[in-house]
Amino acid sequence: MTRPRAASGLAAALAALGALAGLAGCASPARSSAPAGLAGDPPPFVQAEALAAAQAAGSVHVDMTSSSGSGATVYSADVSSSAGRQVITITGGGQATVLDVAGIGYVTGNRTALTSFFGFPAAASSRLAGRWISFRTGQPYYQQVVKAVTLGSAIGVVRLSGRLASHGTGRVGGQPVIAVRGTAPGVPGVPAGTKATLFVATTGRLLPVSYLEVSGSIRLSAVFSRWGETVSVAAPRDAIPVTSVMKSPNSA
Repeated sequence: MTRPRAASGLAAALAALGALAGLAGCASPARSSAPAGLAGDPPPFVQAEALAAAQAAGSVHVDMTSSSGSGATVYSADVSSSAGRQVITITGGGQATVLDVAGIGYVTGNRTALTSFFGFPAAASSRLAGRWISFRTGQPYYQQVVKAVTLGSAIGVVRLSGRLASHGTGRVGGQPVIAVRGTAPGVPGVPAGTKATLFVATTGRLLPVSYLEVSGSIRLSAVFSRWGETVSVAAPRDAIPVTSVMKSPNSA
């Protein structure tokens, strides 16, 4: 998934999403006992188990909201190890859909999304609004469009670093979880050392349930569901190669 512009700019990943209003409070009630072998495990092990289970699941649905003082961007994505689909809605009327099919990226959106979110030149955005555009590795805007529209990048965006700590157990959306807190992935636009929390299921498969990252007025929240479901994404017909309409990200 494309990482939220409000949180990190287009060069960062992720990207997937209903808002998690009050998530920190929901996930930190009176602490209870996690299943034997989990509550006592070191937080790095809990995270490693969760991310390994996520990779093994093969696919996931992600609902994500990125908000700041200037507005919010909402993402709804279905991603697998080789394909993905992401629908983006931006404060101010921007709307776009991103696909990753067999290593080729596709995007369609209105002028607002193409200009303000993806950074396309205004003139090109006017010509391309509502049309599918295709992107291959090495071509202009490829990274801005397709980065994080796969399972691997969706997992990477919630991979905490630094000294991990357990913040006890609770429930998120009725799901028993254990909270692991650490340093959020380093991306442009987010202060170094920003803290984030990954909530991991303590029943069934030990998969990520949700993620919360807060830095000042910037808030990124994500909910993961439908692990392992088939993700079917077809390449759109009559997509316009980006090279036929612009030569570089600085073209007019």
